[in-house]
Amino acid sequence: MIKALRFTLITIVGLFLASLFLWAGAMGLADLAEVRGDGVVARHERGDPLSYEDWNAAYQAYLYAAKIHPLSGANEDKLGRLLELWASSDARQETPARDLQREALEHFRAAAKRRPTWPFSRVGIVRLKAKLGLIDAELMSNLRTAADLAPMVQVVQEPLMDLGFVAWDLLDKQTRDAVLAIIDRNLLLNPRRAIQHAIGYRRVDLIEGRLDADPALALLYRDLARASKTK
Repeated sequence: MIKALRFTLITIVGLFLASLFLWAGAMGLADLAEVRGDGVVARHERGDPLSYEDWNAAYQAYLYAAKIHPLSGANEDKLGRLLELWASSDARQETPARDLQREALEHFRAAAKRRPTWPFSRVGIVRLKAKLGLIDAELMSNLRTAADLAPMVQVVQEPLMDLGFVAWDLLDKQTRDAVLAIIDRNLLLNPRRAIQHAIGYRRVDLIEGRLDADPALALLYRDLARASKTK
């Protein structure tokens, strides 16, 4: 009886340790896959062309990592960004860009559900919906939320400002008010870039009140406007 009990206990412990070993191995492989995908994206963002082979290797790596870490939104974000990059790539094959963008949007939505306080997932939703021409309540809600989650982070605020410039006439009053606050933040974070973008998108009307109230900004605007006309 005691021997049988001891054998059962040893078997249970052995199975537990084996499953723990397999779990740790799967986690390690998932982390390696994620690093491999990150390397492909980093090379492309440094200027290397994105081939189908590289893109697919990164895509499969992120898919595997997402399966092993199903509750993490990080790989959903990365899958969304990778699909978005491929949609704009000259090497893209038969798949229409809009199909890839729709798939990317779904990954960003999944990421936002898993990490609701992570602003970059919501910026991804805003960016993809704008590319798809879907200026709707979902876009506006995510724009406002992303802006509030990272109020002084330029890489969040600047793309939201750009979207505000482009889609201003289609936004509701609540979102327009949010965009004006976003513009103010960008004028604090990087006034030169904010003014350049307002000029580039031909929405100087949205910063005129700020220029009237701040002589230094007004002077910077005159210099940048003069420079833009000579290009």
